[in-house]
Amino acid sequence: MQLIMPALGHKVFEPQPSADQYSVDEDELLYFSRNHGKGGQATGKVADDGFWVLKGSYIFPTVADYVPKGVASARERYADLIDGQGILQRDVSFGSPSYASSFVCGKNSNGLTEWKNKDGVTLKEVNSDASTKNSSKKSMGKTVSDKTAISEPENGLSIPPGTILLHLAGKKAVAQGYINDKGFVVLKGSQMSPTLRKSCRKWASNHRNELIDSGKVKDYIFTEEVQFSSPSAAAASIVGGEANGLIMWKNEEGNTLKEQQGKK
Repeated sequence: MQLIMPALGHKVFEPQPSADQYSVDEDELLYFSRNHGKGGQATGKVADDGFWVLKGSYIFPTVADYVPKGVASARERYADLIDGQGILQRDVSFGSPSYASSFVCGKNSNGLTEWKNKDGVTLKEVNSDASTKNSSKKSMGKTVSDKTAISEPENGLSIPPGTILLHLAGKKAVAQGYINDKGFVVLKGSQMSPTLRKSCRKWASNHRNELIDSGKVKDYIFTEEVQFSSPSAAAASIVGGEANGLIMWKNEEGNTLKEQQGKK
């Protein structure tokens, strides 16, 4: 049951994100503050199903005209969750750290540099350090060049025009990709979790090893675009365990792939 239910998208055996639960493990919490908190102040958390802005965060009341449409629509969608003082009353999930921080401050924001841990280290640096440490262990002391986390969406990404960019924000990996006629493509610069879960099937483990042996993944970073048969196959290889790609892959607004297909 523990293997089957998550594959169907039902997380009945997993506690859902909440501010009370996350306060126990302070090391995993991330913090955002714009203009000393006057322009938005929030607590966040990277989880397997997206980047969460947690209950109790202060959401700046106004939204700039130039923010992405997804941020503006998210403000409208979650307006009932923000009280008169601008305090978020429930945890909200987004597809990327930047959309989460933009939602908080109502302006453009690079979440990889504005979300920081309790020591003031940015999310980008945290991901980079984790990748470097894991790759150093694997190389048994050899010098490994510093690897940075995947950058936020840029026009330079090699994706077909009009393609919806999708995000996967896991505890030990952050990835981007898109659907094509062959299945699902994971973009260069995406991360792969350095560890396997107990739920990892043999085919996923073998595929991960093939990607590493072929050089398509180096130091747990994708060195080129990789084609997968489906969103779930891509997600399973990235997180190192059982994964429902229709739930884990989200667009910038935080809508799952399943929700997007439902609307279509």
